[in-house]
Amino acid sequence: MEATGTFQAVVVAFSAAANWAVWFAAQHPEKVKGIGFIGPSAAIPIDHPERAISARFEEQYSSDG
Repeated sequence: MEATGTFQAVVVAFSAAANWAVWFAAQHPEKVKGIGFIGPSAAIPIDHPERAISARFEEQYSSDG
């Protein structure tokens, strides 16, 4: 960004680059005007509550009955 004289930018991330975009924004908030995600793929820890909810939902509704 310094090479082009860009002071702020909107970061657009595709898929797994979402993690990088969030990291970049956290490290350089003065440079990031916003973030756009296209099909974000972010790692969720195994012990995250959202995983437990999803697992219960799948158990309950995945049966053929």
